[in-house]
Amino acid sequence: PLFRSCVFRKVFDVDAQQSDVFHHLFLPLIDDLLRGKNGLLFAYGITGSGKTYTMIGNTGNGGMLPRSLDTIFNSIGNLQAERYVFKPDKQNGMNIQNEFQAKMEQQRNKAAASQKQDCPDFIRVPDTTKVEGLDEDNVYAVFITFVEVYNNYVYDLLEETDPDEIHQKAPQSKNLREDQSRNMYVSGVNEYEVKSTEEAYELLWRGQQRRRVAQTQLNHESSRSHSVFTIRLVQAPVDATGARVLNEKHCVTISQLSLVDLAGSERAARTRTHGGKLREAGNINAALMVLRQCMETLRDNQTNGTSRIVPYRDSKLTHIFKNYFDGEGKVRMIVCISPSADEYDESLVCEIHTFPTRFDT
Repeated sequence: PLFRSCVFRKVFDVDAQQSDVFHHLFLPLIDDLLRGKNGLLFAYGITGSGKTYTMIGNTGNGGMLPRSLDTIFNSIGNLQAERYVFKPDKQNGMNIQNEFQAKMEQQRNKAAASQKQDCPDFIRVPDTTKVEGLDEDNVYAVFITFVEVYNNYVYDLLEETDPDEIHQKAPQSKNLREDQSRNMYVSGVNEYEVKSTEEAYELLWRGQQRRRVAQTQLNHESSRSHSVFTIRLVQAPVDATGARVLNEKHCVTISQLSLVDLAGSERAARTRTHGGKLREAGNINAALMVLRQCMETLRDNQTNGTSRIVPYRDSKLTHIFKNYFDGEGKVRMIVCISPSADEYDESLVCEIHTFPTRFDT
């Protein structure tokens, strides 16, 4: 049927503030992250619906991402580990380095840091929200990855490139693998440790410069990919003096929160795409349809006690999040609806009909 009822867990009206959305939807995910639990949030909306404003915000009113990062760093405060104490092991885990190893790592990374492209000044009003009750016998570190799913291939948006444009190689797609605990991860991506919201935002900005966009009839810069910005929080206990992290890998806890910026589904007749753009649009729509099927199956299994197989392997977008569709971690979606009467049909067809009738996974 053309019309059907949809049930949302929460609907924010036109007077809702960014802080209202953050405290209702994002703060519980941040609380879980800080306590060692995983979370996943999908952000969806057609062009002009306010998705970018919701996630990034503006100078005087930060969006969900900077508020989330502020809250994380406010909460861990002086419990942050020294930089390079933790080092990704390239297999979705973390190694613990001693003081000498950390200093050597710092020296190796100094030269690379000096060559990075400068990020525009990030002027904003910081969020002061803080999660209390963290384990003060632990130290914490924050790591960032940023990838995109384009034409059903996964690419690292933070991959280092040759500054010589003439000799630059085409980006190489990344493979999905399972670690020893059967957790899915993107193999071979760059993972960066950050010590502040500003450092994390610089990585976001760098990645956004490389994300694939194109001009369509509806948008001058329309996303041609789905992007995944992942915050990984590492925590481990310290010795009795509080000066050294216990070098016992089994004591390390890693949790993550993935924020997925979904490209909007498109109707070719309205965007007037053709050729390569039409193929891109087809892949966008196909991934969104698989996501819908996965969410519907997951909800049916949880509600009715069934054990239907969730078809997450049908798309790279959903395969990355296999563990969530297996029932591990909390999944949320925020849907931005355009208030424009001209976009009513587009919102109905491309948003409401793309996903399940209930958004309370």
